[in-house]
Amino acid sequence: MTSPTFIVLLSIAFLESGIAITLNMYIIIMDAKNIRNDTRLNPSDLIHLLRGLVNILLQCSLTVQGTLYVICVPLLFIKEVYFPITIITLTTTYCSFWLTAWLCAYYCTTITNFRYGLCVWLQRISSSSLLLLLLLTAGGTFLIGLLCIWNIKIEAEVKGSENSTVGTSFISGTFNVNPLYSLITTCLGCGLPFILILYSIILTVSSLLRHVCNMKQSDSGFTRPKLQAHLNAIRTVTLILIVFVTFCIAEIVLSTAKFSSPPNEKLVICWVIVMSYPTAESIIDIQASSKLRKVFVETFSAVCRRNTKPDN
Repeated sequence: MTSPTFIVLLSIAFLESGIAITLNMYIIIMDAKNIRNDTRLNPSDLIHLLRGLVNILLQCSLTVQGTLYVICVPLLFIKEVYFPITIITLTTTYCSFWLTAWLCAYYCTTITNFRYGLCVWLQRISSSSLLLLLLLTAGGTFLIGLLCIWNIKIEAEVKGSENSTVGTSFISGTFNVNPLYSLITTCLGCGLPFILILYSIILTVSSLLRHVCNMKQSDSGFTRPKLQAHLNAIRTVTLILIVFVTFCIAEIVLSTAKFSSPPNEKLVICWVIVMSYPTAESIIDIQASSKLRKVFVETFSAVCRRNTKPDN
């Protein structure tokens, strides 16, 4: 029987899902319009659009998993249920991580003037080979997710009568992951994107410090707008890194946990934190893009005025 605590947590999870899907749909629609109207493809608009699509799929998958865990834990340990959900979740999670890393790299390369090897390479591919890079990202993350079928074993403990399986009850279950597969997927799906995001922060902060030194030595040029661009980029990439790390920690807790019936409240809370990731990403994307932020504020203000307008 579902306790009031689980009902509250499940309600919060569904509310998060509704907000995440709505915000990401808004991002998709607005960036699709920008891409259609612009004569030159803007890499940030394309990455935002793809992140919106991926985050909607990720949100739906996480919502299904969380709902099954609260309502019917044994279903999670049926292969026909678990593996399709896991493939979608792993693919969209790692794809979202890599899209986030490419977005951070794009922010970094557009405002910094460094001529380091990796920085120059990122500038080149963001302008000439972005579509190919995104296709490789989608294909690689799907392959990682698909390989879970042969590298994850499900073990469930049930209790029942000796002569019949009727009335058997689920006690607990675990997911045993191949250590080599876990190491490879963690490095490729989480480690490399994390390094790229961190590298983007370091380069952007270094560029900001160099820019501030130049401002002290010279009062000429367009220093103030460029300073604001640096600060906006640092704030955005830092928020992305915080959300990234929080999501990974919650996922590690879930992946190493032993699931039982009735469900554990701490694990449900972790699942709610994980499910908030697409919502947080969409909010960061909206505040980072001046186009998205402007239209969103105007639309939200118009809706508020219409709802608060007294009836005649």
